[in-house]
Parts: sequence; C-alpha cells; structure tokens
Amino acid sequence: MGALRVRFELDIEDPGAERLSHLVGTWLDGGSTAVAAQHRRRLDEGPELSRKAFTSAIPCGPAFGAWGLLALERTTAPRKSLRIPTTAAVRSLPGRVDDALTSARIALYTLDAQGYPETSHIDMWVIRNPKAPQTLAFMFAVPESDLADPAIEKTCVDFLHSFAEQVDPLYGETAYDDGMPGAKTVIETLVGPPWRSYRDTLPTARRQLRGYGWLTVVPRELVPTVGGIAGLRASGAFAEVAPLPSGAVWLRATEHYGDYSGESAEAIVRALAPILPPGLPDLRFGRTGVPYKVALVDPSTL
Repeated sequence: MGALRVRFELDIEDPGAERLSHLVGTWLDGGSTAVAAQHRRRLDEGPELSRKAFTSAIPCGPAFGAWGLLALERTTAPRKSLRIPTTAAVRSLPGRVDDALTSARIALYTLDAQGYPETSHIDMWVIRNPKAPQTLAFMFAVPESDLADPAIEKTCVDFLHSFAEQVDPLYGETAYDDGMPGAKTVIETLVGPPWRSYRDTLPTARRQLRGYGWLTVVPRELVPTVGGIAGLRASGAFAEVAPLPSGAVWLRATEHYGDYSGESAEAIVRALAPILPPGLPDLRFGRTGVPYKVALVDPSTL
C-alpha cells in the first residue's frame, strides 16, 4: 500500500447545469490552485507534455518533472476526455460541463527518474451518483503527511469551508482515501452487514448522517435533532462548531488533524448518536495498514 491520503469531501444535490458548471470550476480550478499552486505553476512553466501517455505505455515527461491529468466524463460522449491540466485547459473545463456530467477530475503528480507518475500531490473529483443522479460528491485527497504542515492543513480546511458556504450540503467529512471514486465513509467501510456505500447513503443523507470525521458537515435538517448549535457546542466534542449559510453546521473535532484520535471520535459519536446509522464498527473489515480513527461503539446504544 502506498502513502496514506486523506480525503476531504462535500456532497450536494444537483443545482442545475449552469450552477454546476460554476461549482465544478470553483472546485477543480480554485481548489487545485489553492492547495497545490506550485504544482499547477510547474505544469504551465515546464515543457509541453504529450497526451499520448494517457493511452500508451510511454514516459509521461522528463525525469522528476511535473505531470497531471484533467478528465471529464459525460453520458453524451463516447469516451472520457483527457487533457494535460494547464491553466488554459482547466479554465475551459466549466464550459464543457452540463447535465450529462458523470465525473470530472484533476490530478497533479511529480514524475520519477524514468518519467512515470510517482508522487501524488492532489487528486480532485466531482462524481455524480449513478444510483441517485441528482446527487454529487465533491472530493479531494492529499497525502496525510502534508497535513503535518500547518499552512497546508489550513489551506485545505479553508478551501473546504469556503466551498461549504456556497452550497446546501448533504454531508461533508474528512476520511482516509481508499483510492476509489465515490469513497465510503468510515461507517460505510467498517459497519455491516448490511453494507452501505455512497450510492445508498447519499439519497438519504438529509435523514441520517453518513458518518463523521475530523471535519464533519451536518445537513440543516439534522441539526435540531442533536441540539442545534448550542447543543453541539455544549457537548464538548468539538473544537469548532460553526453555522453555515444554508443552516448546515461545520464541525471540527480538534484544532489540528494530527490531534484527532479514537478518543476524539468517541466524543463525536456521543454528540451525534441520534443521527448516526446503528452498528458496531469492526476494524477487520477495513484496509490493511490504515489506522482508522473510529469509535468502537454502536451509536444506537448511547
């Protein structure tokens, strides 16, 4: 298994083609610029890269150079569109986003000595739920080690928070990234049977919280059930409880990601128990080598 990555996620309902186009641009362009500006700049300033590497087993570029991909999938197109994510290409993407969007992605890498992708700096997606196409997941993943840098941690948190202020969230979280688009929350990974995935839980996210993490966004409909802003603050489970313009609530368990632990998770579960899915997490169902930060308690028993 490679280096662990942390996924930042925000889920919403489809706001319509025009608004979605704007949000996809904000997420992919604004997010990758905020979190990985140096790597975006390296692609613009470096040598012109060939798209042949997307379809052929050839080096992507010069040794230790910058590399990336910009992908767009639509139901109306016969194949995925793949481009090098130069600034011009990234900023043209929203103009190609419409109701047929299936997924959009930007990923930035540094190449190894042979010219193949080695170090992932950021991976960002927008994924439409195939089972409930009215819902979309906005996600980005960064190496967990990057979050030890307070400046990078703050940039990631600030970007997710600013995006959450622009939408009416169904759910939001941080979690270990499993490398799969439409990734599972910690509860969806470790609690079952029955096994649930984002395909099942996004459509019901306004009735039951999908999970929790170091950062958690609770949709507006569920906030009163856990005591509102005052009740969440009084629980003592969170370093930050902040209302969002939509009526949703932004929760940060500890001031810094590195301080988040299983003990922190247990405090969260006690505070959010009335809106969490029932079931006892079992670490045997997780990925080998992933140090899940989860409360080993069934919320329905609290």
